[in-house]
Amino acid sequence: PKIVSGLFRLSCPLLCEAIDEYEGEGGVRQLSDWVRTTKDMNVPGSDNAETRNNNNNNNNNEENKLGWKQKGYQTANAIQRQLRYELTTEEDRQSKLVSRLGEYNAEAFLGSGVAGIPPGQTYNVKCVHAHVADHLCRCPSSSPADNGSDSSSSSNVS
Repeated sequence: PKIVSGLFRLSCPLLCEAIDEYEGEGGVRQLSDWVRTTKDMNVPGSDNAETRNNNNNNNNNEENKLGWKQKGYQTANAIQRQLRYELTTEEDRQSKLVSRLGEYNAEAFLGSGVAGIPPGQTYNVKCVHAHVADHLCRCPSSSPADNGSDSSSSSNVS
């Protein structure tokens, strides 16, 4: 199998084209800035001007200071890391990854998040396509036809 950083792919050419256009207009930067904002302007009573410095990783209460967007973003990246380990055996990791990438790069690959984002950079969006694909494949309420009812399905993939 081919070594790729993205676990989920978009197959709709219209969606891919729309995201290409959005990325071409600065969508990656816009989403990175949005993730870094601790408050959301769509949440009643929030102050969308409040942001935090994402480079201060020495604070033990760092996770408590994260906004809901950053927590969700970090969760998505953590799930991608977990999936990479679950989808490979120790033999696969040694024979395919380490032999092709080297030990350091194989560990970096396995420890990366959505689109290969390193664990320490989970406040930067790398590829909108990868994040949309991840969301559509993992999140139960990502269906455009979702009416808000409680769904017992854990995924939109059937």
